[in-house]
Amino acid sequence: MAGGDGKRNDGGVCRTGEGVLRVENRSIMTEAVEVCPHCECENVFANWDVSAQGYVAKCWNCGREIFLCDECMHADDNPGRKCDWHQKGKHGHCFRGTTA
Repeated sequence: MAGGDGKRNDGGVCRTGEGVLRVENRSIMTEAVEVCPHCECENVFANWDVSAQGYVAKCWNCGREIFLCDECMHADDNPGRKCDWHQKGKHGHCFRGTTA
């Protein structure tokens, strides 16, 4: 699934109360996991590399942008686990960027 920004969400899973919505068969070395605040779907992004793909991904279920907050909180460049995320109008903001 490619987002409008050209980023790919390959090898991902969205878990809901009804089961798994999408799974691609591929080797998983690492994964980023985040619950979408918009639809409450648990997203698993297989082999996500924040240095190449960033801290914003698209939800597998609703397609809206979400921050990968857990990846940020455990990043080497965030030893103090700084989080200043806040909602401002329709957009989410944090020191790493803005969601649409």
